[in-house]
Amino acid sequence: MSLYRRFLAQRLGAGPGGRTGPRWDGPQRGPSVVPDLVQVVKKECSLYAVAMPRVSQQYRDARRREILEAAGRCFAENGFHSTSMQDFFEASGFSAGLVYRYFRSKDELIAAIAGESLEQLHATVEEAIAAEEPPGTEEVLARLLRALDESDARERLARVAVQVWGEALVNPAIGAIATAGITRLLAALERLVATAPAAGQLDRRVAPAGAPRALFSILPGFLLQRALDPALDRAVYEQVARALVAGRLQVASS
Repeated sequence: MSLYRRFLAQRLGAGPGGRTGPRWDGPQRGPSVVPDLVQVVKKECSLYAVAMPRVSQQYRDARRREILEAAGRCFAENGFHSTSMQDFFEASGFSAGLVYRYFRSKDELIAAIAGESLEQLHATVEEAIAAEEPPGTEEVLARLLRALDESDARERLARVAVQVWGEALVNPAIGAIATAGITRLLAALERLVATAPAAGQLDRRVAPAGAPRALFSILPGFLLQRALDPALDRAVYEQVARALVAGRLQVASS
């Protein structure tokens, strides 16, 4: 234990001019002997402690989200494997200390992007199911596409998603996160299809278990095409996808 920490352990409590900081009543067991949220201030030949302001969970969540969005843009631009953590620090302007406070590695960054993107889609479906008047399958599909479009605008999700799919095939940790997220989303879509009014929209000849997977396939289809063609118009894609689900996509007879 360093000299100044020993000093604080024995004397912390009063500073020059009668200024006082948080009291500390002697040695404690554990890895740390200085209270959390205390900053040591040196002035002349004296030491005193000043309590640091607490950081809210809302602030921490916002910073974490900023890091993830910056990581998405960086991976989209240069590729996951071609981007080192140092490259990310320089491109994003975030310090290494700040990033490592939330994510220990590049794998954790891309796993978080994948997991939270899937969770956002899952939450969208769950919200629709819980509504007093649940929207139809077409409307929920439209909401999911809009959510993907908004994420792509913020963090270029489409280009990152394609990389995540490839990484999930060879990286067990990311593969497990992707599989779990997709499984939860499919389960929610299955419940959606089983609820009114969606239940009355499903053709009796269609296997109910197949409907959620068919609906889900429209989402990565949109992301793949957006990754290859950034000019892909979400509104046009959504219009045709809704018509496809509703059975309206057919050539009119002359």
